[in-house]
Amino acid sequence: MRISNAALQRRILSDIQDRLVQLARAQQRASTGRRLEKISEDPTAGASVLRHDRDLRAIVQYRRNANAVRLRLETEEGVLDQLSDLLERAKELGVTGSSSNSSAAGRAASAAEVTQLLEQALALGNTRAGNEYIFGGTLVTAPPFQNGSYVGDTQVRNVEIGSGMLVPNGHTGQEVLVDSGVVSALSALRDALLANDQAAVAASLSALDDAHTAIQTLTADVGARMQELDIVLRNHDALEFSLTAQRSELADVPLEEALMDVTTSQAALQAALQSVARILSTSLAEYLR
Repeated sequence: MRISNAALQRRILSDIQDRLVQLARAQQRASTGRRLEKISEDPTAGASVLRHDRDLRAIVQYRRNANAVRLRLETEEGVLDQLSDLLERAKELGVTGSSSNSSAAGRAASAAEVTQLLEQALALGNTRAGNEYIFGGTLVTAPPFQNGSYVGDTQVRNVEIGSGMLVPNGHTGQEVLVDSGVVSALSALRDALLANDQAAVAASLSALDDAHTAIQTLTADVGARMQELDIVLRNHDALEFSLTAQRSELADVPLEEALMDVTTSQAALQAALQSVARILSTSLAEYLR
């Protein structure tokens, strides 16, 4: 089989072009640190990179959601601690007021303080985190307690902190101040003190104890939720580290490897050029003979 000079030249030029392309790609990888510039270069690896990118973006959003819920729970925990202290002070006033040694004037003074405690409790019910009222349920733009009454709703927003993992972002004012008995217990103590009714004051103490227990239960629930969030956040950190490493292995090229590819491609191109020079020299010699 005889190969013409024209065919030989085309093959030589094509080989040199391939070597130039390989060198250009190697230099590009060395300068960018990326193994893949286009998905088409390796569809399987490219699809995996895109999947990892999607999962990493989801983790960022899940972490943002979890941190937002944790902030609200930390704020709620602070409110619950204040309510607990407030109820303990109300209990002290109730014990004093239930004593036979307490006078009408003393009970009136205690009633004034309990009134302040009740107002403080309702003010705590209107606590905000950022621009949202945390105890309004899904109604977060207006104070949930108005004129001493709860006007929020009883629905709690669930927030996605993982794939298919939803957590409530707190408790409602109905749970914290109404269902717990805080408002009714403080109101009963205030009214009994104002009426100078020693027996009624003594009877209100058990309601205060029940309200205090309810607040402690809510506090424990908040603590458990924050522990769950901490675990989820740690899991997200570990998964993010793993996915980032896997993505890097697929999409990135180590500098040493990239430089080695450049050197190898340069050597291959040099060899091709030297081969061309020898072939052209031989062809010219034959032509001259």
